[in-house]
Amino acid sequence: MLENTNSDNNRHSQRTALAGAVQVRLSEEALEGPGQNLSKDGVYLIAGEIAVKVLLPGEKDYREGYLVRANQVRDGEMGLAIRFRT
Repeated sequence: MLENTNSDNNRHSQRTALAGAVQVRLSEEALEGPGQNLSKDGVYLIAGEIAVKVLLPGEKDYREGYLVRANQVRDGEMGLAIRFRT
């Protein structure tokens, strides 16, 4: 499931490869923040912390964390970076 991978970047923690599905639960809170710009295709705003719960493969308990980055990787697919609470 987990194997070591080498990375030559400036990340704070070492990364390991992860096989299997990861489940992420979002809170049901509404997000609100100042709007930055608007187009016919969407809106960009600044919001507060987005709390999540994460269930990793082979674990039975959720870990609490928060979303730190989201980016579109392909049409219809998003990459999510989540930091665990310590």
